[in-house]
Amino acid sequence: RALLTSTRADRPCGVPESQNIMQAGRIVLLGIAGALLSILFAAILGPQLAIPLEVDVNLTLRGKRILITGGSSGVGLACAKDLAARGATVYLTGRNQQRTDAAASSLPAAGHEAHRGFALDLTDLDSVQAFTSQLIDSMGVRGLDAMILNAGMFYDATTTGPATVTMGMSKQDRLIAANHLGHFKLLTLLLDLLTAWGTRVVFTSSISHHLGTAAGVLPGQAAWEEGIVPGGETVSFIAAFRLYGNSKLMNVLTAKKLQRLFDDESNPTTASVVVSTPGFVASNIGSDDRSPTRFNPLDYLPLARSSADGGRVLAFAVTVEHTLARDKMLQPYWIWEEGARFFFKNSVWRGCFFNFVQEMLLQRLTPAGTIYAFATSDPSHDEHLQDQLWAWSLEATKEK
Repeated sequence: RALLTSTRADRPCGVPESQNIMQAGRIVLLGIAGALLSILFAAILGPQLAIPLEVDVNLTLRGKRILITGGSSGVGLACAKDLAARGATVYLTGRNQQRTDAAASSLPAAGHEAHRGFALDLTDLDSVQAFTSQLIDSMGVRGLDAMILNAGMFYDATTTGPATVTMGMSKQDRLIAANHLGHFKLLTLLLDLLTAWGTRVVFTSSISHHLGTAAGVLPGQAAWEEGIVPGGETVSFIAAFRLYGNSKLMNVLTAKKLQRLFDDESNPTTASVVVSTPGFVASNIGSDDRSPTRFNPLDYLPLARSSADGGRVLAFAVTVEHTLARDKMLQPYWIWEEGARFFFKNSVWRGCFFNFVQEMLLQRLTPAGTIYAFATSDPSHDEHLQDQLWAWSLEATKEK
């Protein structure tokens, strides 16, 4: 009773308790509003003040050989056109041989070697093996100057087809197979040659990798199972983004592990790794997996960049000085890195801000043609997680 009496006596005279609560509530709301306005102001003003990387769009690539997976349409084809226009010989892959051949034929002639199209289904290990053999036979002794791992898919309301595919001795989620395991198998089959050739390996990831978590990139975790309803008929928007984010984090983890292998002093090489994202692009990613009769609202948002804008980032990743891009991700828009760390202590919440506010809503405020390099997510730097994912991926892609 004495404590209660003392507490009441300490209150300012004439101010009811309810009014104190209301005043405190107003202060909290003003604080939240101020924080949101600060974030919005910085997100809008930042692109005008930030200094992008210097991009030489006229840099010649004559005599260079460059492979692009998923190069028959969208960002991949736009990148291929950019590289071919500067003299590179481009090898494209796609699931449909006829479409891939047509894409290769549409490229500006390199003048010294013909562009080529190859059939490749990254969810099928036999297809990956057959493509690798074809590619090595085509290379001769010269090899590849760059390899862009660009192919991928995304689950949305229009996705059709099976939720799982058989890879080697196990069944795997189709998105994980397409976005990670197929490219991983290709890398391991070519690893010794890439090291000997001194190849620049470019991973196409996404700002969505910030939504990925350590628990979500290894099997047996709850996040692993949330991707798509069996049969592929329906998918939760949130679950789709989480699974996609985890697959893109897998790309970054694999890229960092690969760079560590290239850095091994016992086997010196000039090979290097760069991670990039084309941004939110008006593209037909995963179009072969989508039903034309289903509505996807993202297709109608007038916020996306063009495929040419996205392709420019991938092309720049081929030539950028490695010290400028090491441990970072190249992207065509500015993000408020310091502010996001201040306001969002949790890396996934930072990822939501980067993905849904800065990429989807505000990326068009960044002048077209500019490219920045920003740090990848906190979990991506975990070397133990990199090693765990690499070991699991080796096991998952074992041949029968």
